[in-house]
Amino acid sequence: MRRPAAWAVGAAACLLIVAAAVVRIRASEGVTLGDIPTYEHARRLMELGYLPYRDFDVEYPPGAAALFWAAGLLPGRYEVAFQALMAACACAAAAGIVATGRALGLPAWRVAAGAALVPASVWMLGDLSLPRYDLAVTALLAWMAWCAVTGRWTWVWLLMAAAVLMKLVPAAFVPALLVAHLHAAPPRRVAAAMAPGVVLGLAVVVPAAVVAPSGLWRSVAYHLDRPLQIESSGSAALLAAHHLAGLPVRVVRSYGSDNLVGALPQALATAGSLLGIALALLLAAMLHRRLRAAGGRDPRYLAAVLAATLLVLITTGKVLSPQYLLWLPAVVALLPGRRGLAVLPLMLVVLWLSHRVFPVGYQGLVEDLEPRTVILLCARDVLLVVLAAASWPHLSGADTANAHGPVTGLAR
Repeated sequence: MRRPAAWAVGAAACLLIVAAAVVRIRASEGVTLGDIPTYEHARRLMELGYLPYRDFDVEYPPGAAALFWAAGLLPGRYEVAFQALMAACACAAAAGIVATGRALGLPAWRVAAGAALVPASVWMLGDLSLPRYDLAVTALLAWMAWCAVTGRWTWVWLLMAAAVLMKLVPAAFVPALLVAHLHAAPPRRVAAAMAPGVVLGLAVVVPAAVVAPSGLWRSVAYHLDRPLQIESSGSAALLAAHHLAGLPVRVVRSYGSDNLVGALPQALATAGSLLGIALALLLAAMLHRRLRAAGGRDPRYLAAVLAATLLVLITTGKVLSPQYLLWLPAVVALLPGRRGLAVLPLMLVVLWLSHRVFPVGYQGLVEDLEPRTVILLCARDVLLVVLAAASWPHLSGADTANAHGPVTGLAR
């Protein structure tokens, strides 16, 4: 992909994001949106000298608290400034997708379609996009993918540390990235490249652990103890069984979401989490085998492994908040070959179905287990399983023909 074409694609995607952001921000004037009041409250407490985890509980990792504080430094009302910051993160994510697609040698129209998933996600998920901080994670993942396929390993681990400090899920990429890095450099250089990321993580986590160890642990235990969220794939299966076979289910509001409780939902939540970890490790093992056969370098296969890892974690997780889908364009947009073509329209359908479930049909879902909304939820989660299967890196010869193509900067 030529540089002028890359610039044009990135600029177009950013214009679409800005346009969507302006419309959304104007439409939300005077309306309480998403989690922004929670973020603003935490920011005000920090301004008054209260420390997160010690003086007030925060359910998010320490990096998220830092982001909430930083958003308050921007001019204007907090809710507008925060959404503008997320729009900027969306633009950064689109730029990262363009850069990675260019590094992988994908055609301009493929890169454009992939980058367009970011504004499409912002628009179709509506008030789940800009009023939450998931787009910051998307931007970090997009540029982490670019650093990984171009071999900028010090930056890979720095961006990984920043992403994990905001959400814990990106830690699932560590096995695959470590495998790829060890194939690109000897262990001593790998350790040296990882050091800045480790230092960043410790610099943020250790002070919180020293000042408020119990509060920091509560934020971790909060997520470990969460039950099966009603929009997860496991919950969709139980809701389908409820309507088709009369399986009793019970919905309870807890942990900031609506969840299914009981022995069976808890067993499914545990099994799904273990399955996700096992599949992430299997993908890392497959990458090791592939790189050993390919002489230590196959950036397209690595891109497919990253996409599959994230899809697997989202699909098998016990919590599937629809804003998690904002992370997917960072890696799904880069799938090579014919499967990449199929994934893009499927992503749009998944986003549309998510919007129909939440917020359109959500009240009927949690109050009455409305059959129509259950069908939409099951269709969305089945398509996510299809996306995970489509991203699974059994690459054809056509997919890997350019595995040794224009990617530069390896093993830095």
